[in-house]
Amino acid sequence: MFESLKELNEELWRRYKTLERNIKSQSNSFYDAYLSLVESSLKHMLQANNVYYDDTRTCGYIIKTNEVREFLFDQLKLNQYTYDKLIDYIKKSNDHKHKKEKNVSLETIINHQKIYFNFMESYFKYINKQFNETFSEEYYLQIFGITLKENNQYRITIKNLKDELKEVVDSKNLSDEDLAKYKKLLSINKINLLSLEEQNNELQKQIQTLQEIKLNSLEIKLNKALSMLSDLKDYVAENRIANSLIYKIICGKDITKDLIEQEKEKLYNK
Repeated sequence: MFESLKELNEELWRRYKTLERNIKSQSNSFYDAYLSLVESSLKHMLQANNVYYDDTRTCGYIIKTNEVREFLFDQLKLNQYTYDKLIDYIKKSNDHKHKKEKNVSLETIINHQKIYFNFMESYFKYINKQFNETFSEEYYLQIFGITLKENNQYRITIKNLKDELKEVVDSKNLSDEDLAKYKKLLSINKINLLSLEEQNNELQKQIQTLQEIKLNSLEIKLNKALSMLSDLKDYVAENRIANSLIYKIICGKDITKDLIEQEKEKLYNK
């Protein structure tokens, strides 16, 4: 949403994207990002329209001054409800820094964003610019906490892959290259020190590396099994036994000489 901000001001667009990242992370830093976005938006409007304000004062003070009030009500035609809510949300955003609060809720995000939407819509009308936006609660419902959910899923995937690879890693039944790659993977403790976005990037890389190591380990097992079958002269028999062994490898079974003999016996005793 708020793609129109790109054309209006690059800084506002960057601040909005920061806000979205906090929504996706379900982070309480949403309040800081919201305050920064509203303050930057208000100052942009005032500067662009030569409305005096004291840049040394806070956003909560600036928006209440007579010059700014007149601009917002007389020029932007901002309604009283939106104006009052802006002041309320600015205050809450300031207050949250000094209080221990739970992570921001979806309801809070939707309410705050709706007021910011009304604020910007009024400004775009005033400057005769197209505001190609439609406010969507569904959009915020979809992105709320998505980065956190992805993080949890990535961690589960990595644990499962490491569990599957534990035996071949412990026995060092991997190529030297794959074993080196495995040992270079960052520990979860070190990953936890990163930001949530950086964590997800690192976790995705680890998943890709572990999947490659898993495929390579299966290939090693398969080559080992085929090597054990090299003394078979009957191509059809070799092919059938190989297929049976491939299935067992996929199911996680180890290939031993005894297992190969059992497969041969099954085939020839039919």
